[in-house]
Amino acid sequence: EVAKYAVRSLVALGCDDQGTMSEMSQEAVRHVSFGNKLPSALRTLTEVARVCPEAVEKDRETVSKFVRRRLLQGSWPASAGKKERHVVIDSKVQGLKLLTVFSFHDDEGNGKAALELLDEIISNGGEIQSGDGSTPEAERVTLRMTAGSCILKIAKKSTVQSLVSPSVFSTLSRLLEDEERTVKETILHKLYKGIAVGYGKLPFRFA
Repeated sequence: EVAKYAVRSLVALGCDDQGTMSEMSQEAVRHVSFGNKLPSALRTLTEVARVCPEAVEKDRETVSKFVRRRLLQGSWPASAGKKERHVVIDSKVQGLKLLTVFSFHDDEGNGKAALELLDEIISNGGEIQSGDGSTPEAERVTLRMTAGSCILKIAKKSTVQSLVSPSVFSTLSRLLEDEERTVKETILHKLYKGIAVGYGKLPFRFA
């Protein structure tokens, strides 16, 4: 959280030029590996990519591959004990958010790939790999909620909202009947906010 708000504070102070953001991006990329610093690194990259996508351009492909192939589809090193589970799930959540922000500036193929991943997570009940069954229930709840929120972010972004097909939005609507109350309430709130609030509003077809 400190990493995230540090970037936002710099932006608010006017330090959002490509040079400053590139320095922060490069420092964060150094910590994109399994370990306790991974969530902070991914949070920093997400914030930098929001305000200055050019600053992460050089390392975007490398970071995306790590998130997709090692963090989300691979397995965390066996040395990670129960005490580190919060780092594991936090890293996966931040990884999904980072891929979502990257999709705003990627070509259409990468944008579709991000949506397919989010759609699959919801369809699998929070499992990133279907039938795996190894993800604890609390983490599946978090991943379902994150996937739903990310789809809504894409739906509100003018550059990529056309990629959200009716079938993807239909999958998202399952979360309104989710067995976990927190998931239902969160997605309902975000849907209402997206439709009713002027800034970043969802197109009428999603209403």
